[in-house]
Amino acid sequence: MKQSEFISQQSELWSQAEHRLEQKNNIELPATYRQLCHHLALAETRQYSNSLINYLRQLVLRYHSRLYARKNNWFINLWGFYQHVFPSNVRKNATQVWLASSLFFVPLIVSAFVIYFYPDVSYYFISFEQLAEVREMYNPESRVLGRERSEDGDWYMFGFYLYNNTSIGFRAFAAGLLMGVGAAFFLIFNAIYIGIVAGYLINLGYSATFFSFVSGHSSFELVAIALSGAAGFILGQSIINPDNSKRVMAIQLAAKKAMPVIQGAMSLFFVAALIEAFWSSTASIPLYIKISVGIFFWLLLLFYLFYAGRERVS
Repeated sequence: MKQSEFISQQSELWSQAEHRLEQKNNIELPATYRQLCHHLALAETRQYSNSLINYLRQLVLRYHSRLYARKNNWFINLWGFYQHVFPSNVRKNATQVWLASSLFFVPLIVSAFVIYFYPDVSYYFISFEQLAEVREMYNPESRVLGRERSEDGDWYMFGFYLYNNTSIGFRAFAAGLLMGVGAAFFLIFNAIYIGIVAGYLINLGYSATFFSFVSGHSSFELVAIALSGAAGFILGQSIINPDNSKRVMAIQLAAKKAMPVIQGAMSLFFVAALIEAFWSSTASIPLYIKISVGIFFWLLLLFYLFYAGRERVS
Protein backbone atom coordinates (compact mmCIF):
# COMPACT_ATOMS: atom_id res chain seq x y z
CA MET A 1 0.00 0.00 0.00
CA LYS A 2 1.30 3.44 -0.89
CA GLN A 3 1.92 5.91 1.90
CA SER A 4 -0.67 8.34 0.54
CA GLU A 5 -3.36 5.65 0.61
CA PHE A 6 -2.35 4.61 4.12
CA ILE A 7 -2.57 8.20 5.37
CA SER A 8 -5.90 8.71 3.63
CA GLN A 9 -7.38 5.61 5.30
CA GLN A 10 -6.05 6.25 8.82
CA SER A 11 -5.80 10.05 9.17
CA GLU A 12 -9.27 10.37 10.66
CA LEU A 13 -8.45 7.75 13.33
CA TRP A 14 -5.21 9.57 14.19
CA SER A 15 -7.09 12.83 14.55
CA GLN A 16 -9.60 11.15 16.87
CA ALA A 17 -6.71 9.63 18.82
CA GLU A 18 -5.22 13.07 19.46
CA HIS A 19 -8.61 14.35 20.59
CA ARG A 20 -9.04 11.44 23.04
CA LEU A 21 -5.77 12.31 24.73
CA GLU A 22 -7.23 15.69 25.63
CA GLN A 23 -10.20 14.13 27.40
CA LYS A 24 -9.93 13.57 31.15
CA ASN A 25 -11.39 10.05 31.11
CA ASN A 26 -11.77 7.86 28.05
CA ILE A 27 -12.26 4.10 28.15
CA GLU A 28 -11.21 3.78 24.48
CA LEU A 29 -7.57 4.70 25.18
CA PRO A 30 -6.24 1.09 25.46
CA ALA A 31 -7.90 -0.01 22.21
CA THR A 32 -6.69 3.10 20.39
CA TYR A 33 -3.19 2.54 21.74
CA ARG A 34 -3.12 -0.97 20.26
CA GLN A 35 -4.25 0.36 16.88
CA LEU A 36 -1.57 3.04 16.87
CA CYS A 37 1.13 0.50 17.72
CA HIS A 38 -0.05 -1.59 14.77
CA HIS A 39 0.03 1.41 12.45
CA LEU A 40 3.54 2.33 13.61
CA ALA A 41 4.75 -1.22 12.97
CA LEU A 42 3.24 -1.12 9.47
CA ALA A 43 4.84 2.24 8.71
CA GLU A 44 8.26 1.02 9.82
CA THR A 45 7.95 -2.30 7.94
CA ARG A 46 6.84 -0.57 4.71
CA GLN A 47 9.59 2.04 5.13
CA TYR A 48 7.29 5.04 4.92
CA SER A 49 8.71 8.54 5.33
CA ASN A 50 10.57 9.51 8.51
CA SER A 51 8.08 12.30 9.15
CA LEU A 52 5.13 9.86 9.23
CA ILE A 53 7.04 7.33 11.36
CA ASN A 54 8.10 10.03 13.81
CA TYR A 55 4.53 11.35 14.01
CA LEU A 56 3.14 7.90 14.81
CA ARG A 57 5.98 7.20 17.23
CA GLN A 58 5.27 10.38 19.17
CA LEU A 59 1.57 9.58 19.28
CA VAL A 60 2.28 6.07 20.57
CA LEU A 61 4.63 7.44 23.21
CA ARG A 62 1.98 9.92 24.40
CA TYR A 63 -0.54 7.10 24.74
CA HIS A 64 2.01 4.92 26.50
CA SER A 65 2.78 7.67 29.01
CA ARG A 66 -0.90 8.32 29.63
CA LEU A 67 -1.77 4.66 30.20
CA TYR A 68 1.42 3.86 32.11
CA ALA A 69 0.86 6.77 34.47
CA ARG A 70 -2.75 5.71 35.11
CA LYS A 71 -1.79 2.14 35.88
CA ASN A 72 0.90 3.07 38.35
CA ASN A 73 -0.80 5.93 40.14
CA TRP A 74 -2.58 4.05 42.88
CA PHE A 75 -4.35 7.18 44.12
CA ILE A 76 -5.88 7.85 40.69
CA ASN A 77 -6.96 4.22 40.40
CA LEU A 78 -8.45 4.25 43.88
CA TRP A 79 -10.24 7.53 43.25
CA GLY A 80 -11.56 6.19 39.95
CA PHE A 81 -12.91 3.08 41.67
CA TYR A 82 -14.94 5.02 44.24
CA GLN A 83 -15.84 7.83 41.86
CA HIS A 84 -17.15 5.62 39.08
CA VAL A 85 -16.49 1.87 39.13
CA PHE A 86 -18.18 0.93 42.42
CA PRO A 87 -21.42 2.97 42.18
CA SER A 88 -21.86 2.33 38.46
CA ASN A 89 -21.51 -1.43 38.96
CA VAL A 90 -24.09 -1.30 41.74
CA ARG A 91 -26.51 0.29 39.26
CA LYS A 92 -25.57 -2.10 36.45
CA ASN A 93 -26.58 -5.00 38.70
CA ALA A 94 -29.75 -3.30 39.91
CA THR A 95 -31.84 -6.49 39.67
CA GLN A 96 -29.60 -8.38 42.08
CA VAL A 97 -29.22 -5.34 44.35
CA TRP A 98 -32.97 -4.80 44.66
CA LEU A 99 -33.55 -8.52 45.25
CA ALA A 100 -30.91 -8.66 47.98
CA SER A 101 -32.18 -5.45 49.56
CA SER A 102 -35.72 -6.81 49.66
CA LEU A 103 -34.63 -10.11 51.21
CA PHE A 104 -32.65 -8.24 53.85
CA PHE A 105 -34.53 -5.08 54.80
CA VAL A 106 -38.08 -6.47 54.63
CA PRO A 107 -37.47 -9.37 57.07
CA LEU A 108 -35.48 -7.00 59.30
CA ILE A 109 -38.33 -4.51 59.58
CA VAL A 110 -41.04 -7.19 59.90
CA SER A 111 -39.21 -9.10 62.63
CA ALA A 112 -38.53 -5.88 64.55
CA PHE A 113 -42.25 -5.02 64.55
CA VAL A 114 -43.26 -8.57 65.52
CA ILE A 115 -40.85 -8.69 68.47
CA TYR A 116 -41.82 -5.19 69.58
CA PHE A 117 -45.44 -6.29 70.02
CA TYR A 118 -44.69 -9.90 71.02
CA PRO A 119 -41.27 -9.81 72.79
CA ASP A 120 -41.53 -13.38 74.13
CA VAL A 121 -41.22 -14.68 70.56
CA SER A 122 -37.57 -13.60 70.60
CA TYR A 123 -36.70 -16.48 72.93
CA TYR A 124 -37.61 -18.94 70.16
CA PHE A 125 -34.75 -17.56 68.05
CA ILE A 126 -32.16 -16.21 70.50
CA SER A 127 -31.07 -17.83 73.75
CA PHE A 128 -31.78 -16.27 77.15
CA GLU A 129 -28.04 -15.78 77.72
CA GLN A 130 -27.61 -13.88 74.44
CA LEU A 131 -30.54 -11.61 75.18
CA ALA A 132 -29.15 -10.94 78.66
CA GLU A 133 -25.88 -9.88 77.05
CA VAL A 134 -27.78 -7.59 74.68
CA ARG A 135 -29.62 -5.99 77.61
CA GLU A 136 -26.31 -5.33 79.34
CA MET A 137 -24.76 -3.80 76.23
CA TYR A 138 -27.57 -1.27 75.82
CA ASN A 139 -28.32 -0.58 79.46
CA PRO A 140 -28.83 3.22 79.81
CA GLU A 141 -26.63 3.16 82.92
CA SER A 142 -23.64 1.68 81.07
CA ARG A 143 -20.41 3.69 80.85
CA VAL A 144 -20.17 3.05 77.11
CA LEU A 145 -22.67 1.92 74.52
CA GLY A 146 -22.30 -1.48 72.93
CA ARG A 147 -19.69 -3.97 74.09
CA GLU A 148 -17.64 -3.15 77.17
CA ARG A 149 -14.02 -2.29 76.45
CA SER A 150 -10.95 -0.90 78.20
CA GLU A 151 -9.92 2.73 77.92
CA ASP A 152 -7.56 1.94 75.04
CA GLY A 153 -9.70 -0.80 73.56
CA ASP A 154 -11.25 1.20 70.69
CA TRP A 155 -8.76 -0.17 68.16
CA TYR A 156 -9.39 -3.69 69.39
CA MET A 157 -13.13 -3.20 68.95
CA PHE A 158 -12.52 -1.77 65.48
CA GLY A 159 -10.79 -5.01 64.55
CA PHE A 160 -13.56 -7.05 66.16
CA TYR A 161 -16.33 -5.20 64.31
CA LEU A 162 -14.44 -5.32 61.03
CA TYR A 163 -13.85 -9.06 61.26
CA ASN A 164 -17.39 -9.81 62.38
CA ASN A 165 -19.08 -7.74 59.68
CA THR A 166 -16.83 -8.68 56.78
CA SER A 167 -17.22 -12.36 57.64
CA ILE A 168 -20.99 -11.94 57.25
CA GLY A 169 -20.47 -10.25 53.92
CA PHE A 170 -18.05 -12.85 52.58
CA ARG A 171 -20.32 -15.70 53.63
CA ALA A 172 -23.27 -14.14 51.82
CA PHE A 173 -21.10 -13.59 48.76
CA ALA A 174 -19.52 -17.04 48.62
CA ALA A 175 -22.81 -18.81 49.41
CA GLY A 176 -24.20 -17.37 46.19
CA LEU A 177 -22.48 -20.27 44.42
CA LEU A 178 -25.28 -22.47 45.83
CA MET A 179 -27.50 -21.17 43.01
CA GLY A 180 -28.14 -18.00 45.01
CA VAL A 181 -29.99 -19.89 47.76
CA GLY A 182 -27.07 -19.60 50.16
CA ALA A 183 -26.89 -15.84 49.71
CA ALA A 184 -30.63 -15.55 50.34
CA PHE A 185 -30.30 -17.64 53.51
CA PHE A 186 -27.56 -15.46 55.00
CA LEU A 187 -29.45 -12.28 54.14
CA ILE A 188 -32.69 -13.44 55.72
CA PHE A 189 -30.99 -15.05 58.74
CA ASN A 190 -29.01 -11.92 59.62
CA ALA A 191 -31.99 -9.67 58.91
CA ILE A 192 -34.19 -11.60 61.34
CA TYR A 193 -31.48 -11.61 64.02
CA ILE A 194 -30.93 -7.85 63.75
CA GLY A 195 -34.66 -7.20 63.67
CA ILE A 196 -35.25 -9.32 66.77
CA VAL A 197 -32.56 -7.46 68.73
CA ALA A 198 -33.93 -4.10 67.62
CA GLY A 199 -37.54 -4.94 68.48
CA TYR A 200 -36.56 -6.50 71.80
CA LEU A 201 -34.56 -3.47 72.96
CA ILE A 202 -37.17 -0.95 71.85
CA ASN A 203 -39.88 -2.89 73.68
CA LEU A 204 -37.64 -2.95 76.76
CA GLY A 205 -37.46 0.85 76.76
CA TYR A 206 -33.84 1.01 75.59
CA SER A 207 -34.65 2.81 72.34
CA ALA A 208 -32.53 5.87 73.21
CA THR A 209 -29.34 3.88 73.82
CA PHE A 210 -30.07 1.53 70.93
CA PHE A 211 -30.53 4.26 68.33
CA SER A 212 -27.69 6.28 69.83
CA PHE A 213 -25.38 3.34 69.15
CA VAL A 214 -26.59 2.08 65.76
CA SER A 215 -27.62 5.28 63.96
CA GLY A 216 -24.10 6.38 63.01
CA HIS A 217 -22.86 3.20 61.34
CA SER A 218 -26.13 1.50 60.36
CA SER A 219 -26.22 2.85 56.80
CA PHE A 220 -22.76 1.57 55.89
CA GLU A 221 -23.12 -1.77 57.64
CA LEU A 222 -26.63 -2.69 56.50
CA VAL A 223 -26.14 -1.57 52.90
CA ALA A 224 -22.84 -3.49 52.80
CA ILE A 225 -24.61 -6.68 53.87
CA ALA A 226 -27.24 -6.21 51.16
CA LEU A 227 -24.57 -5.55 48.51
CA SER A 228 -22.65 -8.66 49.60
CA GLY A 229 -25.80 -10.68 49.01
CA ALA A 230 -26.26 -8.99 45.63
CA ALA A 231 -22.73 -10.02 44.64
CA GLY A 232 -23.64 -13.55 45.72
CA PHE A 233 -26.70 -13.49 43.47
CA ILE A 234 -24.49 -12.49 40.54
CA LEU A 235 -22.51 -15.68 41.15
CA GLY A 236 -25.69 -17.69 41.58
CA GLN A 237 -27.07 -16.50 38.27
CA SER A 238 -24.02 -17.93 36.49
CA ILE A 239 -24.87 -21.36 37.93
CA ILE A 240 -28.55 -21.22 36.99
CA ASN A 241 -28.17 -19.53 33.62
CA PRO A 242 -24.63 -19.76 32.18
CA ASP A 243 -25.75 -18.15 28.87
CA ASN A 244 -24.52 -20.92 26.55
CA SER A 245 -21.05 -20.76 28.12
CA LYS A 246 -19.28 -23.51 29.98
CA ARG A 247 -20.31 -23.26 33.61
CA VAL A 248 -16.75 -22.79 34.86
CA MET A 249 -16.21 -19.93 32.42
CA ALA A 250 -19.60 -18.46 33.34
CA ILE A 251 -18.61 -18.48 37.04
CA GLN A 252 -15.31 -16.76 36.22
CA LEU A 253 -17.10 -14.05 34.26
CA ALA A 254 -19.68 -13.63 37.02
CA ALA A 255 -16.94 -13.33 39.65
CA LYS A 256 -15.30 -10.58 37.60
CA LYS A 257 -18.65 -8.86 37.28
CA ALA A 258 -19.36 -9.14 41.02
CA MET A 259 -15.89 -8.10 42.18
CA PRO A 260 -16.44 -4.29 42.16
CA VAL A 261 -19.66 -4.76 44.16
CA ILE A 262 -18.11 -6.97 46.84
CA GLN A 263 -14.97 -4.79 47.02
CA GLY A 264 -17.16 -1.74 47.55
CA ALA A 265 -19.16 -3.59 50.19
CA MET A 266 -15.95 -4.43 52.07
CA SER A 267 -15.05 -0.73 52.00
CA LEU A 268 -18.41 0.12 53.55
CA PHE A 269 -17.78 -2.48 56.28
CA PHE A 270 -14.46 -0.77 56.98
CA VAL A 271 -16.13 2.63 57.37
CA ALA A 272 -18.88 1.11 59.53
CA ALA A 273 -16.31 -0.50 61.85
CA LEU A 274 -14.47 2.80 62.28
CA ILE A 275 -17.66 4.65 63.18
CA GLU A 276 -18.89 1.85 65.42
CA ALA A 277 -15.64 1.68 67.39
CA PHE A 278 -14.86 5.38 67.78
CA TRP A 279 -18.20 7.21 67.49
CA SER A 280 -21.16 4.94 68.14
CA SER A 281 -19.92 3.75 71.55
CA THR A 282 -19.47 7.29 72.93
CA ALA A 283 -22.23 7.85 75.48
CA SER A 284 -21.44 11.54 76.03
CA ILE A 285 -22.66 12.68 72.60
CA PRO A 286 -26.33 13.83 72.68
CA LEU A 287 -28.87 11.57 71.04
CA TYR A 288 -30.13 14.23 68.60
CA ILE A 289 -26.60 14.67 67.22
CA LYS A 290 -26.18 10.90 66.81
CA ILE A 291 -29.54 10.64 65.00
CA SER A 292 -28.78 13.65 62.78
CA VAL A 293 -25.41 12.25 61.77
CA GLY A 294 -27.00 8.87 61.09
CA ILE A 295 -29.67 10.37 58.82
CA PHE A 296 -27.01 12.38 57.01
CA PHE A 297 -24.96 9.23 56.38
CA TRP A 298 -28.01 7.38 55.02
CA LEU A 299 -28.84 10.21 52.60
CA LEU A 300 -25.20 10.62 51.59
CA LEU A 301 -24.68 6.91 50.90
CA LEU A 302 -27.91 6.49 48.91
CA PHE A 303 -27.18 9.62 46.87
CA TYR A 304 -23.67 8.31 46.18
CA LEU A 305 -24.86 4.89 45.01
CA PHE A 306 -27.61 6.31 42.82
CA TYR A 307 -25.78 9.23 41.22
CA ALA A 308 -21.98 9.00 41.56
CA GLY A 309 -20.10 8.50 38.29
CA ARG A 310 -23.06 9.05 35.97
CA GLU A 311 -21.22 11.71 34.00
CA ARG A 312 -18.66 9.19 32.76
CA VAL A 313 -19.43 7.19 29.62
CA SER A 314 -19.49 3.49 30.37
